[in-house]
Amino acid sequence: MDSTSKIMKLSDFSEIRIRFAMKTKTNLQKMMASCDIEF
Repeated sequence: MDSTSKIMKLSDFSEIRIRFAMKTKTNLQKMMASCDIEF
């Protein structure tokens, strides 16, 4: 594997992680809103 495809794979992975983190964050906010718990 050459370095460019390695970098591409890394950026893809971090993008997926960021998306996943944002998704879980909104899910947490929805859960907290439905439970009416404030942190």
